[in-house]
Amino acid sequence: MKYLKLIAVGCLLASQTLYANGKIVLEDKKENYTQTETGYILKFNLVATKSEISEIKEKVADLADRLTLDITKGDNDSNNCVFTLNHQNQPEYVHKMLLAIGIDAIEFKGETLPLENIIKILYSFLQ
Repeated sequence: MKYLKLIAVGCLLASQTLYANGKIVLEDKKENYTQTETGYILKFNLVATKSEISEIKEKVADLADRLTLDITKGDNDSNNCVFTLNHQNQPEYVHKMLLAIGIDAIEFKGETLPLENIIKILYSFLQ
């Protein structure tokens, strides 16, 4: 029983750190997903604390030659974001750069998913 409690506490701590840098909320709107000739423009809401946003901004600054992230305050804890890649335009690269700035979860159609699911979602809007 003691080990079961330790495992439960470990799982709880792991789940809290899994989405430590906030999550992005994607809408089911084609206009939020734009593949350009040389990059990609993705619009989403970011649910994160002030400290998480600061961490994300620091990481974005380190990658300023490849991407920008414009954040405007939204309702409650959400932030309206425009994530612009100016280096490559493939959904896999969007995933890679979101991961690089510390995003590891998305919400799409009310379901929270690991970030890797964004690749499939982005491809669905290219058709």
